[in-house]
Amino acid sequence: MFYDQLTRIKQGSKILEAWGLTAPLSLGGVWIKMADVNLKTDLYKSFFGDTRLHFQHKRMKLDTAFWPSAWVKLAEDVKFNDQDPTQLWGYTVPTGPGVGWPVDNEGAKQKFMQQVATYGCPFAWLLGMN
Repeated sequence: MFYDQLTRIKQGSKILEAWGLTAPLSLGGVWIKMADVNLKTDLYKSFFGDTRLHFQHKRMKLDTAFWPSAWVKLAEDVKFNDQDPTQLWGYTVPTGPGVGWPVDNEGAKQKFMQQVATYGCPFAWLLGMN
């Protein structure tokens, strides 16, 4: 099964690099590497991880209270422009021929690998990318 492939990732493997800006790009900010996220143990499956564990994103606006005022006045986001209609989406899941998440395991595996290989993110299809 596809999930079994994840268990092959071993202790000490780097699974993520964390990068951030020193300031907004328009104010001369540069990208810096903040950390590597390495596994402290081998990966394994668990009932809790499969059924209860989730990560919640929060709105960037909650962070701006801690920014220097010059940054806040720019009102810009490095990756997202809320004034560009091509970057906006609603609260519905895309549907139609070839769109959406497959219901069978093999189709889901192929969709996951295609999305990661093409866009670097398995959720790109939610943003209207196919």
